[in-house]
Amino acid sequence: MLYQTVVEYKEDEGTKAFDFTAIMVIIGNFISLCVVSSLFGIIMGLVITYIFKRCRFLSHSAVQETFLILCWAWLTYYLSEVFGQSGITSLVAVALVMAHYAWFNLSPQGKHVTHVAFQTFGYAAEAFVFSFIGLSVMYYSTYPYSWKLILAEFFIVIIGRFSAIVMSYYMFECVKGDGSNKLTFNEISFLTYAALIRGAIAFGLVENLSDHILVDHETGFNKKDVIVSTVFVLVVTSTFIFGGLTPVV
Repeated sequence: MLYQTVVEYKEDEGTKAFDFTAIMVIIGNFISLCVVSSLFGIIMGLVITYIFKRCRFLSHSAVQETFLILCWAWLTYYLSEVFGQSGITSLVAVALVMAHYAWFNLSPQGKHVTHVAFQTFGYAAEAFVFSFIGLSVMYYSTYPYSWKLILAEFFIVIIGRFSAIVMSYYMFECVKGDGSNKLTFNEISFLTYAALIRGAIAFGLVENLSDHILVDHETGFNKKDVIVSTVFVLVVTSTFIFGGLTPVV
């Protein structure tokens, strides 16, 4: 998402050189995108929660409840994209709100059906995406690779993920302050390890980067190909290494 923000800035500013002001603008746009997208998802989640609470006739059919939740999440994603926000962020936000609030307004049958249905959808989608990535190995083997960039990205992912999880945990601990359900450092480290697996969402997002802004017009070299191949290696390698060694860890 941050790289997409940089690309959008370059599209707006042309070939303007980066300076401190440009960096601040990019960071501000990134934070604004995250906040606005999250707020949009939260609002959409609260709306569907209120609908389920007041319109009890919707609870007469578990199939109807499941279909409405699916369509509402889909609608949130597309509306967020139409308004120029992050559909993924809005989708995560609306899902969290529906899981914590809207789900309790469903009928007992609706709770069971939605739980099973979305677990099935998630499993099928994950299997499809990773099958697509596996079948694409031969296609992306012709792309240019920068092993220095790949190693640098691995380092950034490990340090960034560990820092984010540790800082987030201790920030919440400072706010909570009662010491209940406190995690050990080993448990926090395992959470960090599990989060190192790069998913197919990252690969899908990098495929949506703009082509024309990443082309070197002097040499005709497409920098997007290097970025795509780097993310591809990160996804495949992290899945095999970190995912395969999870039971051992």
